[in-house]
Amino acid sequence: MKISRLVNHLEAALLALLLLGLVALSGLQIVLRNGFDEGLVWIDPLLRLAVLWLGLLGAVAAARRGKNIQIDLLGQAIPAGLRRVIGAVTQLTAAVVCGLLCWHGTRMVLLEAEFGDTGVLGLPIWLQQSIIPAAFGLMALIYLAASVVEAAGKGRSGQTGNTPATAPESSS
Repeated sequence: MKISRLVNHLEAALLALLLLGLVALSGLQIVLRNGFDEGLVWIDPLLRLAVLWLGLLGAVAAARRGKNIQIDLLGQAIPAGLRRVIGAVTQLTAAVVCGLLCWHGTRMVLLEAEFGDTGVLGLPIWLQQSIIPAAFGLMALIYLAASVVEAAGKGRSGQTGNTPATAPESSS
């Protein structure tokens, strides 16, 4: 459990650092443009890249914690056994979709690596885009594990399709 807490803290710190950087660089760009009729050309592409990384890392964090968006039309109206089956199928479907996105993201990144182009701050574009297959691969594994947990009947009772792959976090 100590490793899980460490991962949670590192994840939260990385997300907070990215968000803080986004806010600081955005503010700097606004001040430079409005106050000095200037701007730094590298800030806008860096902000777009940071939004991509923040969004996908946030999606991985949400999936791991079972806090992903869900639509629950029937929820408590269906029997627990059927709810468990629906939850497992939903998680498996999410795993397949994320796996496909990982596959095609990997193909895109490999294609970019062949071209060898560089982007913001002179970093290779493939490296900047590597978060796409990495995040969707992690989410595919998370959802696959959650599907197995749900099918085994060890998921959160009363929820369809929103079972985290890990045990609920303790508040202590």
